Amino acid sequence: MTKAVRVGILGGGQLAQMLAEAAERIQVEPVIFCASKSDPAAQVCKEVVIGTLDDEKALQTFFSKVEVVTYESDFLPFERLKKFKDAIYIPELELLSLMSNKIKQKQLLTMLRIPTASFEVFEGDPGGIEGWLDQWWEKHNGGVVKWARGGYDGKGVEASGNFDSALLFAKEAIAAKRRIFVEERVPFVRELALVSCFSIEDVFGAYPLVISEQKSGICFRVLGPAVKQGVSEELEKDAVRSAKKLAIQLELHGTFALEFFETADGKILVNEIAPRVHNSGHFSLQASKTSQFENHIRAILGRPLGPTESLKPKFGMQNLIGMADREFPRAPELASNGFLKWYGKSEARRGRKMGHVNFVFEEGATAAQMRGDMDKAQKSWEAQFS
Repeated sequence: MTKAVRVGILGGGQLAQMLAEAAERIQVEPVIFCASKSDPAAQVCKEVVIGTLDDEKALQTFFSKVEVVTYESDFLPFERLKKFKDAIYIPELELLSLMSNKIKQKQLLTMLRIPTASFEVFEGDPGGIEGWLDQWWEKHNGGVVKWARGGYDGKGVEASGNFDSALLFAKEAIAAKRRIFVEERVPFVRELALVSCFSIEDVFGAYPLVISEQKSGICFRVLGPAVKQGVSEELEKDAVRSAKKLAIQLELHGTFALEFFETADGKILVNEIAPRVHNSGHFSLQASKTSQFENHIRAILGRPLGPTESLKPKFGMQNLIGMADREFPRAPELASNGFLKWYGKSEARRGRKMGHVNFVFEEGATAAQMRGDMDKAQKSWEAQFS
C-alpha cells in the first residue's frame, strides 16, 4: 500500500483539481476520471480518463491504471462501483455510501454519543406526512426538513421555519421517492467547521477550528483560527474529540470535515459530516504547513502526515460564487492582496463556486480588518457581473 504511486481520483471538479496538484507535489502520479477534458482537474493532470460513471468500459480503463482510488464527492453510483472488486477505495466504498446518507450520519452520531440536533425520520405512508410534520412542529416549535441523500450547498434543505413551505418541500420529496427527516431548528450563534485527517496507519491530525459563514446555504467565507475570533478553546477541544472518535470508530481514512452549530449556551452540535476534502479547509493551501489536499494523499497511502499547524497567526478564505450566468474564459483580476485560486471553469452560474481567495494575517489583525480585506475581494468579484 505505501509503495503505491498512482492514485485514481473519481471526479473532475475543483476538489479533484487541488488533490491532483497536491499529489504531484509529493511525487505521486494522479489519474483523473471525469466527463470532459475541460473539467478543472483535467486541466492540471497529465493522465485523464474521459467517461461517465455509467460507462463501465471507461471505468475499467481507469481502474487498470491505478493502485488506490479516492473521490472528490460522495454522490456516486455505489452499486455500480462495487462491481470493481479489485479496486482499493479509500475511504472504503461501503463507508462512503453510508456517510452519503444524512439519516445514517445522524444515527451514527447518536450511537457514538456525539452531540447533534434531535431528529425524526419519516417512515409512514405518504398520506400521513402532514400529520407527522404537524406533530413535530407542535412539539419542537418548528424544524428543518432535509433529504437523506443528494443535498449540498443549500439544496435538499428547507429551513425557512414556515410550516407550509416545509410541508410542500416534504411532499415534493416524497413524490420524488426521496427519504426525508426533520430535525430541530437550532438557534445557533455561528457555524463552525473542523477539517481533520486520519491515515491508514491510524495517525490522526486536525487543522484549527474555523468560523464558516454561509449565504443561501453556500459557504461564503471562512475565518480562523476560531479561538482567535471569540470561540473558546474548550469548544475546539470538543470538536477535535468528536472528529477523532469518528475517525477511529468508523475507520474514516483520509481528510474529512465536521460542520458544527455553536449554541447560545456554549456548546457545539454536529450538523453534517463530509467524508472528503472540504471547502472550509481551502485556507490550508496558504495558511498551513501542509494542505488538507496533501494530507489526504499522504493519509490514503500510509505516508507520514504533514504538520497541520498554521504558518501565520490568523487567516481567511473568501469563496468566489457565481452571481449570474456568464462566460469566464480566464481568471478575473481582483483588487485583493490575497492568493487567488481560480478553478478554470469556463462558465459561471448562479451559486457555482468559481474560485476562492486565501488570506493570511499577523497576530494584530482585527476581525474587522480581516473582513475588510475579504470584502475588497468580494466587491471586486461582484463587479465582474455588473
